[in-house]
Amino acid sequence: MDTKIMLSATWVVATLIYLYGDVLRICSGDLAKKPMSDMNLNQYVWLGLAVLMLIPILMVILNLVMP
Repeated sequence: MDTKIMLSATWVVATLIYLYGDVLRICSGDLAKKPMSDMNLNQYVWLGLAVLMLIPILMVILNLVMP
């Protein structure tokens, strides 16, 4: 099997595991009402978190497009 396809499938699985973990956490009731309400996060922290979640999604496309 092609290596690009295998890498892309691995990144898809990693992304789905992130989503599955979030859904299970919400459905199980472990999520507090306002867990981050007392934390003072600036825009750079939120940007970092967004980039962290964006990496697996971009890797799927990059693995297929790059030579």
